[in-house]
Amino acid sequence: MHTDLKSNQFVSTIISMLHQMNLPVLAEGVETGEQNAFLDLNHCDIIQGYLYGRPMRMKEVDTLLRKGSPETGHGQ
Repeated sequence: MHTDLKSNQFVSTIISMLHQMNLPVLAEGVETGEQNAFLDLNHCDIIQGYLYGRPMRMKEVDTLLRKGSPETGHGQ
């Protein structure tokens, strides 16, 4: 995605088609702000990938959820 015009048109078409079918759109593997902006502009519903965080082991996820992230202060 975001390598050429045809790729962008393809992704936009898929997003539009899924929305017309009342299905949510999930984009995986988003690594750059440019990709994120493109998906946001095209109303992608859920975006995940290295841009938001690296994969974690279950123990790390558990710790994060219990303590909260330093940025938000959420958690117990």
